[in-house]
Amino acid sequence: PPGCVHGYQSYVCRLREERSVEIATGASSARDLLMARLEARGVSTRQGTHAAALVTYYREKYGHRDADFPNSALAERATITLPLYPQMSDEEQDQVIAALAEEFDALPIRP
Repeated sequence: PPGCVHGYQSYVCRLREERSVEIATGASSARDLLMARLEARGVSTRQGTHAAALVTYYREKYGHRDADFPNSALAERATITLPLYPQMSDEEQDQVIAALAEEFDALPIRP
């Protein structure tokens, strides 16, 4: 809206919608490989989101399992945060997009 400015805090993408936590493990492997390949090309990424209920403290204190929070577990395993910041130029954005498209297409496993 008028008078507001975008915070450009993060750009999180989910690689693929899956229906079970077990299948999401494959998405995590593909996501991690994609992140490593992008890093090798100079594109720094991070895990997209964290499932707070599934961190070690809550797992141990309450006995939480991935199956108790399947959507959170999926989001943790199948998301990636792409670079985004206010000073990012159009050229840098194009470089990220090109690297992402090329490396995604080159993955030996499909997320």
